[in-house]
Amino acid sequence: TMIYGPASPAWTETPYRAIARGLPMIIGSGRDLLDAVYVDDAARAFERAGFAADASGETFNVVGESVSWNDFFGFYARLAGRKLRRVPAPLAWGGARVAARALGLVGKRATPPAMVGVMTSRARFSGAKARALLGYAPATPLPAGMAQTGAWLRGALERKPERVALVTGAASGLGRAVAEGLHERGLRVWASDLELA
Repeated sequence: TMIYGPASPAWTETPYRAIARGLPMIIGSGRDLLDAVYVDDAARAFERAGFAADASGETFNVVGESVSWNDFFGFYARLAGRKLRRVPAPLAWGGARVAARALGLVGKRATPPAMVGVMTSRARFSGAKARALLGYAPATPLPAGMAQTGAWLRGALERKPERVALVTGAASGLGRAVAEGLHERGLRVWASDLELA
């Protein structure tokens, strides 16, 4: 399940920014499937699980709507005024394997092959258990969820991100001068020190 919607970094902010920069987001034909669930629906499922007596110790699929990657990322492409770009599946698999090996050499866990597998899958998931025990069913159809997501993205693009700085040793000397200088430049400054000024 891919949770999308306002303030969803993985399946809204990151892919939108990548598509807007002209980066390829589709692997292969783009006709493979993902399960897209709107953030409010996911929150409702979690809330219901918290209050349902029969939910304790259970695992649920919180499903939304099965949709192709072309359709899902196509919304972001239209919003950004860009054409969807693709990577051939064999090239994506090869690159993912190389990345996994390189990360392994430096002692890091690699997810690239798993992600390529997700993006080239036609799997569908059942939400029957969540429906039966939680009374959960997705309430937000993809067009409505994407319309709300688009409105949020347009607003988020217009807002300037807040600039924040953390200054340690800010009670005196250089730390205080740095904190004051950053504040004068319009940053929100969080100051800390072992002693009060």
